[in-house]
Amino acid sequence: MVYDLTVADESVLRCGICFLPLKPPIFHARYKDALYAVGHALCSSCSNRLKNARKCHLCHVAMPDGYQRCHALEDVVNSIHGPCPHAPYGCDTRPTYHAREEHLLQCPHAPCHCPGSNACSFVGPVATLIKHLTAAHGWSCTAEACDGASFGVYLRDGFNFVTTVRGSAHYTSSY
Repeated sequence: MVYDLTVADESVLRCGICFLPLKPPIFHARYKDALYAVGHALCSSCSNRLKNARKCHLCHVAMPDGYQRCHALEDVVNSIHGPCPHAPYGCDTRPTYHAREEHLLQCPHAPCHCPGSNACSFVGPVATLIKHLTAAHGWSCTAEACDGASFGVYLRDGFNFVTTVRGSAHYTSSY
């Protein structure tokens, strides 16, 4: 196993057209002349848009067979794993290079800032935030299930919380 690597030029791991991280299937410009076997890479979406291209999108060298699948580069990007940026908050997931953004959208360890006073500098995952709100600010963070009961919640961007009143058909929401 190899540790502590650095990619000197991250652009080599990005599509040469849309600049998004390369993920399988990956295509590259394949030339008949070995002198021009540069193999500029592009993602599947961009390859589909250029499926009739007979010149490389980057260097414009003729490629009579069009873009071809590049299994070697697929193996490379599938083997690059890195720590989640939320590791300091408890995440031990090591997503692949190309799945990092997707993981970040779903990571349960994403840091949340305390919505309390400006003097409060707490930052941590949701589970820890709930404990912090109770311990540091005395805010109750509980929920009760009631059969047959329902209520509506209207949320806006930003921090939202809901306060319900037991036995009442009314609810209040704070933004």
